[in-house]
Amino acid sequence: MTIYLGVVSGSPSGAVFGSMLGLLIFFYFAARFLLFVTAWTATARQNEQERPIPVPSLAIVRSEQVVRSGPNARTAAGLITAGIVIGLLGTCWRSRRADTPI
Repeated sequence: MTIYLGVVSGSPSGAVFGSMLGLLIFFYFAARFLLFVTAWTATARQNEQERPIPVPSLAIVRSEQVVRSGPNARTAAGLITAGIVIGLLGTCWRSRRADTPI
């Protein structure tokens, strides 16, 4: 990093973008170091299991399909109510529009 900062700080574009590039390079090396340490600790002998893991039992998946022929009473009542409200609003809007002179 010292060599990089020495080279970059001498140029005009390095003065503008050098700090951002320096941070990106730092994050790159820090991420690589973390990846290396994680892989090293995952493959350590202390983390190896000495006995095999038992195989779990089979999963039973039961799919159920329910087919309905129409809406239930609650849905039908909601649809009828919505139709009445929309019809009343349309009638009011139409009557107001007919009363308004052009």
